[in-house]
Amino acid sequence: MKLLNMTAWGYLLGCLFFLGLFVLAAGFTLTTSQLLFIYGFIGVSQLHYGWGVLWQMYNAVNGQYSGTFLIAVIISWVLLGCYTIANSIKKWVKQGIAHEGLEFFCHGLLLLDGLANWVSLSGVPWYWQAIFTLVIFIALGHFGKISIGLAHMAILEFF
Repeated sequence: MKLLNMTAWGYLLGCLFFLGLFVLAAGFTLTTSQLLFIYGFIGVSQLHYGWGVLWQMYNAVNGQYSGTFLIAVIISWVLLGCYTIANSIKKWVKQGIAHEGLEFFCHGLLLLDGLANWVSLSGVPWYWQAIFTLVIFIALGHFGKISIGLAHMAILEFF
């Protein structure tokens, strides 16, 4: 193991940076999606971000949620999954691995989540709404893949 390899440390720091941005965007989109399903359209003043949203699937499996809130948690995590596979679906359809209906379904859910993000930021000017909605889409669609690639490169450089 080569611990003094600065290239590997650079890859590792890049991985942690992009992973942090991915987790931050994931927490925001999970929160806005759940609030959309539970309360309908709400403004930015009612949005309270918390890191506990990242442990919700663990809590759901252990029976801490029920009813409408449980359905909102499950649907919001499905939306997050759609974000992470959005880049790969076109390749899967071309290769015959996935059906075209999955692409339509995934893009429909992404539109719904983009709408939830847009409406949740309704207390700010429209250009900030557009920027944040686009940044969340880019962060969730690409930064997870970039982070995994950088982690792979760091492991290869360290060993």
